[in-house]
Amino acid sequence: MSQDRSCGECTMCCIDLSIDSPELKKHTGVECDYCIEKIGCSIYSKRPAECSNWFCLWMVKDVFGDEWRPDRSGILLNFMGDKSGIPDSYNTQDVIDIRIIHTNGLLNSLRFLDFVCNFIDGGVPLFVSVSGGPGYLASKVFLNDGMASAVQSRDIEKVTKELHKAIQAAIDHPKKRVELGGE
Repeated sequence: MSQDRSCGECTMCCIDLSIDSPELKKHTGVECDYCIEKIGCSIYSKRPAECSNWFCLWMVKDVFGDEWRPDRSGILLNFMGDKSGIPDSYNTQDVIDIRIIHTNGLLNSLRFLDFVCNFIDGGVPLFVSVSGGPGYLASKVFLNDGMASAVQSRDIEKVTKELHKAIQAAIDHPKKRVELGGE
């Protein structure tokens, strides 16, 4: 974790994550009962393992400036544990999920598009995901193969168009209901 970083007023993970543990059951898109607005987790030192094992890439990677903080950027970046949907030709050590929270942040900035291009060029598997809403799984789309040609050309209009097509595909994908233990 970056030594100089703290969540500050950002509580996006307390809203976006789905938690299904004996201690806590919470759907994505619903603020956790233990979240204090603009402060964070009121049970941070005793939070469930699902929470403590999850890492926001903005918190752990210094390459992301303050504008990348999820509540500012509209993007929640994290390493994915689930490696399904990735072709065998990719290194699956680092798989990054780009969760779109809102579209009025970094999404259309050159900095974000450069991030996507550099990671795709580097062979790092990238997914874009969009919340399915309370009670539903997020829909995700694998970016690398569909964006490879646009990224290789470094034509910013093509990259933007392909990224927006992928985001729309995630939005349009049928949503799968999540059943939390005890529901």
